[in-house]
Amino acid sequence: MLQSKEQIERWVYQNFEVTSTTKITLSPSHEIIVDGDIVAWGVGQSFPQLPVRFKKVTGVCGFASMGLESLLGAPQECGSFYCSGNELESLEHGPKKL
Repeated sequence: MLQSKEQIERWVYQNFEVTSTTKITLSPSHEIIVDGDIVAWGVGQSFPQLPVRFKKVTGVCGFASMGLESLLGAPQECGSFYCSGNELESLEHGPKKL
């Protein structure tokens, strides 16, 4: 897992489409809180596991085709969620509340 605020923010902005209306903040425990949408299309990416932890996404949360084998680090709450095109064997650690 990435630990510093700078590493986490850089990884998010490099791997996700973030609209101009989306606001990203970090909780004191470095969990990512997204007010808006965050979408990764994953073309050419391969992350067996997210190196960050999302806490909440108020809008669309998309982890498509990222090579994920686990949803560890996925938000526990989001507006909508999709994770197609990954190597997942279960939805364990996925959102509990939509």
